Amino acid sequence: MKCTSKITRKYITKSDDEWSVSLRAFVQAIQGYELNKGNFLSFAELIIRRRLIDYLRLQKKYNLELSVNPAIFNCQLDENEDDKDIALGLAVAEKVCQEDNYTLKFEIEAANEAFSH
Repeated sequence: MKCTSKITRKYITKSDDEWSVSLRAFVQAIQGYELNKGNFLSFAELIIRRRLIDYLRLQKKYNLELSVNPAIFNCQLDENEDDKDIALGLAVAEKVCQEDNYTLKFEIEAANEAFSH
C-alpha cells in the first residue's frame, strides 16, 4: 500500500486504520472498474485517495484527544509517572474523586436522619 503511505505521509502497518480503509477502497475499485475506462491502477489509486481523505476528515475531530492511563480515573497516581501524567492525574482526580465526598456526606446525612426518628 505504497499509495496509502504517500497520501497519509507516514508508514502504514496492517494494524493501522488507514490500512483497512485502503483495502476496502481497493475492493471497491475492483468492483467498480470498467475495462473500457482506462488504467486500473490509476482508478484504484483515485478511489483509495478519496476514501482516505474522507476518513482523515472524519478523524480530524479526534486529533486533540489525549491517551490517558486508566489508573488516573481510579484516583491512583503512580510515583513513576512523568510530570505531564501527574498534572493530568491531579486535574482528573479533582473532578472525578469529589463524588466520593458527596457520597459519604449523603450516607452520613441518611444515617443521622434514620437515627433521629
